[in-house]
Amino acid sequence: MTMREPGWVWRRRHVLPALMAAGSLAASACGWAAEREGWDALVEEAHKLLTDQSVRAKFRRRHRVEALDATCAILRYARSPEDSLREARALSEPFFASLALGGIAALTIKSAPETSEKLLEEAQQVARKINRWIEADATSLGYLIQLIRHYEPERARRILASFRKTVDSRSECSRGQAIHQLALATIEVNPGAAKGLLVDSALKSGDNLRSIEVLVQFLMKQSPDDTLKLAQEHYDAKRPTCADFLRLVLAEHALRDPKDAFERARKMRPENRGVACYSITMALLAAGKKEQAKPIADFLDALEESRDSENWFAQDRLRQVREAMQKGVEEKPLPIIAMPEHIQAFLGAPDIRGLAGILDSAEIRFHDSKQAKAFIAAALALAPECSFAGEKLLYPRPSMTLGGIAVIAAVVQGPADAVKCVEGIGEPELRAFYLMAAYEAAHPLPEPVRDWPLRFLAVPAIHVPAPK
Repeated sequence: MTMREPGWVWRRRHVLPALMAAGSLAASACGWAAEREGWDALVEEAHKLLTDQSVRAKFRRRHRVEALDATCAILRYARSPEDSLREARALSEPFFASLALGGIAALTIKSAPETSEKLLEEAQQVARKINRWIEADATSLGYLIQLIRHYEPERARRILASFRKTVDSRSECSRGQAIHQLALATIEVNPGAAKGLLVDSALKSGDNLRSIEVLVQFLMKQSPDDTLKLAQEHYDAKRPTCADFLRLVLAEHALRDPKDAFERARKMRPENRGVACYSITMALLAAGKKEQAKPIADFLDALEESRDSENWFAQDRLRQVREAMQKGVEEKPLPIIAMPEHIQAFLGAPDIRGLAGILDSAEIRFHDSKQAKAFIAAALALAPECSFAGEKLLYPRPSMTLGGIAVIAAVVQGPADAVKCVEGIGEPELRAFYLMAAYEAAHPLPEPVRDWPLRFLAVPAIHVPAPK
């Protein structure tokens, strides 16, 4: 305040705006808190369903219910960390318990790295207790290893070394599944250890050709001559997995020197040369080098004509080579995406088959929120009759349709509308699943965790452009 400025003027100019700003911030904070409460209500409602034993007894797929428990523990961590950890540790199936602890570790990597490292170590210890397959997985170690690259370098290298010891101590089957992710993490976090991992672990394991391929591709970029020499020495000495090692190296070597790669493949033992030539041919075709691939494809033709029983693999794969020579190497099919024009066509003539096609897509893209809201309204009207004669699904399609609509409603209209959609689902575990899926649609889990086997149904990704 200056001598020329009366007190009341100074208060109007400085104090009043400050008070107004404080009130605005408080209102904003209250609004954010209320919005957060609304989203948390989705997870808490799912938690009630999962912890009510009378409801739980009605679950149809009880062997997968702990997948829901694990997801719930991860999603509740920000709100109730102690309860979340207690429930994660209480899971009876080590596979899901380790994923729950790993998911919580992922949430805290940036905010509390020491705590996160301890949780990941605990998840690793729990994973060691897994002694049976959970559908397609013999272990959870591969999923946990995906988190390593998200830590700062020194911590990541320390965690990587710990997992390396654990993976090496596992049975052949579970080691084979985990070592692929270990190879990817090693290349990114500690590339100098890639050769040692290949020689001392990957080549000595069983079901791990993907890990050998990943490491070979990396080492062939770093030191191609040394890697080629190493592969040839392994093959000549008839060491474990030597034939696969050399053929994968030759496939990479062919991109630099196709003639030398072909000559080396021809000199391999009769039972190996066919598959080696096949690998080289497909690598060249994938790189667009059809002319260089032709002599090797002709050699495979000659092997097929010889009817040499030791070259059965060449005979079996010859059709693929011939098709690739004519049409090129087939690209992997792209995921099905429901585009705005598909949705608009459905809105023009709503029908259950069109609705099912959109909701079964891997991704749904709306033109804007107006189109999304129109779709929700039309879909809700059709949901009760959305079923097809003779269709065999894990759950009734009308219930899954309501769940898919709930996920879209969560993104477009908010949690309250998602809850209304889910209320019509009669199966309690499905209701819990879609409540959490609706929450995740707006608040996705960290990158690797969202793809872990914690869902027993596919949920499409929802894209609605922000207003301009």
